Amino acid sequence: MVTALALLMGCSGSVDREALRALERDPMSAYVPPGGSVLRVDRLDERSGGGLDKPRPATLRRLLSLPADGDAARAVPAATARAREGGWAVDAPAGDGVTARRRIGDRDATLVLTLVRDPALAPGGRVPALSVVLEALR
Repeated sequence: MVTALALLMGCSGSVDREALRALERDPMSAYVPPGGSVLRVDRLDERSGGGLDKPRPATLRRLLSLPADGDAARAVPAATARAREGGWAVDAPAGDGVTARRRIGDRDATLVLTLVRDPALAPGGRVPALSVVLEALR
């Protein structure tokens, strides 16, 4: 029994680093609003799953500060305009966010832009902030 469990835990799926690199080449992966700065970046390679591991898409998450004297409500529309320029098909806005989709390489990809107002969700409580999340889907 112990041997079987050890085998299952050791049989993790494969990692695809190219999917994350493709996301990093997209213009939205480098977008920073005027007067803003990068607060945090998280990069997750795609995993195929296996054993006890679940599949996971390649994901690039960025949290961007917005200028304190700026109009935070304009952050998502401005980023949305930039996404459209980069070839993203943008869905209708919902609340403080918007989603978009496009092909990146051989993958379908999603982009989620969200205005962050809760200080608990930003390093050092620096809000308002803009969350930019790109995912490459199989």
